[in-house]
Amino acid sequence: MRKLHLPETIGMMCCASERGWLLLVATGGTELFLLNPITRACIQLPPFTTPVKRLSDFFMIPPEIIREAWDIFPSYDVRDYFEPVGGNFAISRVTFSTDLTDPACLITVFIPRYQGIFCCRVGSSCWTEVHDRHYSSSEFADLTYYNGQFYILHKEIMLVIDPSKASCRTGIICFFEQEIWPVSKFLVQGKYGVYVVFVHNIEEEDEAEEVRGQKYENVPKVGTEKMLKQKFELYQFSEQSPRLLRMITNTSNTAIFFGDNNHCLSVCTDNWDSLEGGSVYRCAPPSIRDMHGSGSHYNVYSAKMDDGKFELVPSDFAKEASIGRSGPAIWFQPNFF
Repeated sequence: MRKLHLPETIGMMCCASERGWLLLVATGGTELFLLNPITRACIQLPPFTTPVKRLSDFFMIPPEIIREAWDIFPSYDVRDYFEPVGGNFAISRVTFSTDLTDPACLITVFIPRYQGIFCCRVGSSCWTEVHDRHYSSSEFADLTYYNGQFYILHKEIMLVIDPSKASCRTGIICFFEQEIWPVSKFLVQGKYGVYVVFVHNIEEEDEAEEVRGQKYENVPKVGTEKMLKQKFELYQFSEQSPRLLRMITNTSNTAIFFGDNNHCLSVCTDNWDSLEGGSVYRCAPPSIRDMHGSGSHYNVYSAKMDDGKFELVPSDFAKEASIGRSGPAIWFQPNFF
C-alpha cells in the first residue's frame, strides 16, 4: 500500500468514485470535477450553483420536441442541498456511459437528500433531472452503467435509462418480490452483466445482547471486533429474460468489496492470492466505542458470503490518524467476475 499526494483535492471533498475516478465537490456545489488520481486527468462538470433543467415532467411532449429538451425546458435551483455543513456528501453515487474523453459521454449522479437523479454530458453547462416520478426516488439504492444503459436500483424494482434515446425516460426491467423490498441491496458491474447483491441481516438475540453489553467497554483487540451478522446473496439479470434474476450459487472464485454509499467492487480471486473466494470485504467507519483515544479512521472487515460473520482484518494503516474519514471508501481496480 502507498499514499498518493493529490494537491488537486485541497479545499475539495471526495463524495463518490467510479472506475478509478474520484468525484470532487467544493463547498456549496460551486465546483465539481472528476479526477483520475493515477494520471491526474481532470474532467470539469457543471456546478450545482447553475440551475438545473427538468425532463421528468415532459414525457408526453411529442418526440420531435423532446429532442430539443436539453435546451428549452425550464430550470430550477438545487444549490440548497450543497450547504457548507455536510453538503459535500450530497452526491452519493456517480457513473458514466463511455470513456470520459468522448464528448458524447453521459454522466449520471444521485442526490439522495433531494431525491433526484441528474445527467449531463461532458462540456454541458448545467445538469438535467431525468427520472420518472412515478416511483419515489427516496427509495433508490444504487446505480451503474453497463452495455449502453444506466441501471437504477429501487427497493421494489430495477429501472434503466437508455441515453441513446432523446427522452432519457426510465423503463422498468425487473420487479422484486414484496418480501425482499426491505432487504438492503446494491449493484455490482461484472464482465458478463449487472449483478444485484442482497444483504440479509441475520443477527441473533444472544449476539445482540453481547454487542449491547460491550457498548461502553474498551476497544477490542485487533481480530476480535465483529459487525452485525449478515448473509449475502448474488443474483444476475438473465439476458434471455431480463425481468428474471438468476441466483449465482458458486461464488468460490469471487470476492466483493463493499464501502460507504454502496461503493462496491467485484474481483476474481484467481488473480489475487491473498483474497479468499466466496468472501465479502467491507470498509466501514469506526463505531463510537471503537474511537476511544484512536481518532477517526476506516476499518476493514471480512466475512464469508454464506454466514456473514464479519471480523476485523488486521492492518497497520487503519491506526494512522492521516487515514481519516474524509470521504467514502474508494476501490481503484476494474470490476469483473
